[in-house]
Amino acid sequence: MLHGQCKKWTQPLAYYMIHGSTESDVLVNFLMEVLDVCQNAGLEVIVTVCNIGANNVKALKLLGISENTPFSRCQDQEIAAK
Repeated sequence: MLHGQCKKWTQPLAYYMIHGSTESDVLVNFLMEVLDVCQNAGLEVIVTVCNIGANNVKALKLLGISENTPFSRCQDQEIAAK
C-alpha cells in the first residue's frame, strides 16, 4: 500500500496470494520488487512499515535493519523502517 506524505492519498500496489506464513527471504524479495517498481516510477519512498511478526522481524534483519541502523537501501536511497 502506498500513502502520500504531503497530500492525502492511498493506493494499493501489490497483493500476493500465499498459503500460510511467508518465509522471511520471500518477504525481502517482495519488498525489494515493490520498492524497485516505485522508484522506477519516480516515487520517493521514505519509509516502510510492518508489524513485529517473527517473519517480518527476520526479514528486517536480512535487510541489515537494526536499532542502530533503522534503514535499508534500495537503488542508492536510504529508506527508513518502522
